[in-house]
Amino acid sequence: MLSVLDLFRVGIGPSSSHTVGPIRIAARFSDGLAKAGNLSQVQRIEVELQGSLALTGEGHATPKAVLLGLAGFAPETLDPDAADAAVSEINSSHNLSLAGTHQITFDPDKDIVFAYGIIPSLHPNGMRLRAFDASGEILSDETWYSTGGGFIASQRQLEKPLEDDLIQTQVDVPYPYSSAAELITMCSQNDLTIEHLVLANEDS
Repeated sequence: MLSVLDLFRVGIGPSSSHTVGPIRIAARFSDGLAKAGNLSQVQRIEVELQGSLALTGEGHATPKAVLLGLAGFAPETLDPDAADAAVSEINSSHNLSLAGTHQITFDPDKDIVFAYGIIPSLHPNGMRLRAFDASGEILSDETWYSTGGGFIASQRQLEKPLEDDLIQTQVDVPYPYSSAAELITMCSQNDLTIEHLVLANEDS
């Protein structure tokens, strides 16, 4: 079930597809390196923007989004002033704290590639991210897509979608109901307004 909190996301602008999505992709990539135990081996990161992310990325702050995601920022919680300061520091020093913990050299002008000639077949908003060790060996090579509204999907997910393309998640909520009558009863029993009860369920 999609939550209203999924549909109306908190995040930095100007674009959910070209800003929020790329932050989430870059953060997911750096988190994946940490979970795989490879973070400390990373010497260099290269991010390739494909399709619309390359063609309109500058105007939609996609390069800034990449830096923030790699540095461990989340669109839901980042402070705009802190984000601007972090991006300014990366641009001037060419140093980036990957996932907020591991320092690497990162030159946005060289390490963010605008692949204008690549139009992905799976989705127009493509990002390829690669991590290299000190010898130049590839530690991780992933392609992700910003699919709209801040949602993201890996290449594997788009190539092999869930049956009927459904979001198959089942979340236990504190106030379950299946009809308007049950909703009213639940509100009365718990001394809650409808909006407060629904928000509690949405936020669970």
